[in-house]
Amino acid sequence: MRSLAIFLLFTIFTANAPANSASSRNSTVSVLLHTEKSVPRAGIKIKFLEMVEDSRCPTGTDCIWAGNAKVKISVTSGRRTQIFELNSNTQPTSIKFSGFDIKLSGLEPRPAANVRIDPSKFVATFDVTKDQRK
Repeated sequence: MRSLAIFLLFTIFTANAPANSASSRNSTVSVLLHTEKSVPRAGIKIKFLEMVEDSRCPTGTDCIWAGNAKVKISVTSGRRTQIFELNSNTQPTSIKFSGFDIKLSGLEPRPAANVRIDPSKFVATFDVTKDQRK
């Protein structure tokens, strides 16, 4: 009976181990325009430098194409900094940097018909995942 209990405990802990390690490799970070944020458990920082373009379809309208938003970011790891442009709907939507995949996963606020967006309100969201090949 004791062996069965030990076996069950071992099974429970090993079954949960992959889920815990996977979640420790994934982060989501939202960055306000002209600010920088550290990515938890990744040792990198992302700075949202510029809103390069925003041709996304405004809410409340019908569009033939969803449009695209392009952001310029800098990513820093230690002393290494690199600048990238990421898109919402065209390539590239993600980049590889310092052993991580960084994907533009959201951009707020969405455009609305006949509404001018205050540029200081833009927030870009990035999914940061440990590169599985490393």
